[in-house]
Amino acid sequence: MARGKKPNLAAKEEEILPYTQAYYTALPTGTIKWIRGCIVWQLIRFIVVNSRMISMIGKSHPHPHKPGVH
Repeated sequence: MARGKKPNLAAKEEEILPYTQAYYTALPTGTIKWIRGCIVWQLIRFIVVNSRMISMIGKSHPHPHKPGVH
């Protein structure tokens, strides 16, 4: 930026207008609401997430049954 020039703050303020539709978060759709409340889907996600965590944790710990590992 050249010396003595100030940024155009008026243009920036126009981009961010509070209390307009773009200011708020998106509303969940009917499908998202159903997924959040479905016990079967939550159980599936629980199993997937936990199996990934167990896999990552298992990779970080040494395996005593492997030769060459102390």
